Amino acid sequence: MNPYAQDFDGLDINDTNALTNEGWLSFGEVYDPAGAYLYGYGPFGAPNINGPGFSDLNDAQGAAEQGSQNLNVYSDYNNVDHGNGNYVGAAVYKEQFVQSANVGDSALFSFDVKKSDFVNNGQGDAQMWAFIKVLDPAAGYATIRERRLDVTDYSTTLWQNATIAMELDPGVDGKLFQFGFASYATNYDDTGVLYDNVDLSFNDIDEIDSSSYSVIEQGTTLWNPEFATGSSAFNCGFGESDLWFIYFAEADTDVTVSTGGSDFDTVLEVYDATTGSFITCHDDVSFPTNTTSILSYAASAGAPYWVHVSGWDAAGTNFGDGILTISEGLGATICSAQANDSGDGAAITLNGSPVATDNDLTLDVRGLPSNTLGYFLTSSDAIYIANPGGSAGNLCIASLTIGRYAGDVQDSGAAGAVSFPVDLTAIPGPTGPTSALAGDTRFFQYWSRDTAGGNPTSNFSTAVRITFQ
Repeated sequence: MNPYAQDFDGLDINDTNALTNEGWLSFGEVYDPAGAYLYGYGPFGAPNINGPGFSDLNDAQGAAEQGSQNLNVYSDYNNVDHGNGNYVGAAVYKEQFVQSANVGDSALFSFDVKKSDFVNNGQGDAQMWAFIKVLDPAAGYATIRERRLDVTDYSTTLWQNATIAMELDPGVDGKLFQFGFASYATNYDDTGVLYDNVDLSFNDIDEIDSSSYSVIEQGTTLWNPEFATGSSAFNCGFGESDLWFIYFAEADTDVTVSTGGSDFDTVLEVYDATTGSFITCHDDVSFPTNTTSILSYAASAGAPYWVHVSGWDAAGTNFGDGILTISEGLGATICSAQANDSGDGAAITLNGSPVATDNDLTLDVRGLPSNTLGYFLTSSDAIYIANPGGSAGNLCIASLTIGRYAGDVQDSGAAGAVSFPVDLTAIPGPTGPTSALAGDTRFFQYWSRDTAGGNPTSNFSTAVRITFQ
């Protein structure tokens, strides 16, 4: 089967056939208020008309990783059934037939996603999702396998990465395989969702105790408990409801995984996805007020790793909305972050060189509320203080040695992210700036403005530790 990758930047935004020429199709279905199927129409080429039907190319809401253009998918507002109480289902997708050589492979559909900033909480009962499915042409194109990711409640300001995966089991040979994006709405409810960096691949990855999983990348991934399974494979704590993810390491480095910001008591495990062998696990972080999990492990470039998240509850009732943050690179994450106004916990990563004399270290933070101010903190110790000064977050690097980059105030911008090159010859401290030396251990964290319940407050990112060489 043919893999596919598209960032939409090279398509002509003024060409009404730009998406059609890429092989994208659209299809509509109409249901009565009780959910009974009325009729369908299509397929036809997905339009790029910047108008009321199905899809177009958008050039106004991207961020650095999304480039200049992305795909906007929404309902078919040309259909008059929107105005009479019926529901319109609209899908934009690509398709191909499953080949026998791919039976047993896993189809991996990865993309960046953000709800359009025109969509608001008044979207009614509209639903939006991404999907992979297999249909049987010999049975009226009935759906025989499907994986969905509900994006209805995703952020209108922060781009997220997500991937859906599905095993191509025996029996799907010769059937029709589709991947794409859809919505279900009535009364002209808002449904616009933006997608970018679309990637479809097929990999031979053996599953362990799970029939459903998603591939994730560095950064923050949100999940919906609706898709929880019950695999009963646990090495740390116990539980019934759980989800499996696969992460492909980008380099030979330490990988840190955190469930900080999740709204339930989590248990986190990592396995080698090639051999199925258990690597490490973690239940609660060491701070008594926090029941989320965080761990680090040594990864090999390109190798797949299972990330297993479950609830600490044998009855299976303790499972909810989750936030999973993965970071690679220098140092190690030492504490998780509380969810901020963007719905995520801000994650800090270190990039550059661990050699002090190279003076090449950059602090990057993602998952911040958009267009908010903040600054970096550093210290030589890591003392935990919960909610200092009424903050919504936790200071993890409190110390008599703490220093503030208060003269270098950062703005998170529309992307909810900041990047700051550190001068290792002038690290701030209570008695003035000092230089980093080989063998020194430093901690870094980010403070930012935030809101909670409409009231102003502050918050903190995760914290990281690095020992210089």
